Amino acid sequence: MREICALLEAEGIRTKCGERWHPETVRQMLANSSDRPPTPRRQTQLDPVRAPLA
Repeated sequence: MREICALLEAEGIRTKCGERWHPETVRQMLANSSDRPPTPRRQTQLDPVRAPLA
């Protein structure tokens, strides 16, 4: 699962929430056949950077 996460990160593909990939997320997606494959969401300079919550 870690290799899949690394590949998705290397390609600049983020989760639907714009977060990084975690092995458990990939495992759950593969186990749930009703999940759609991720829509490629590439990080761009136009994407807002999330500020830490105060």
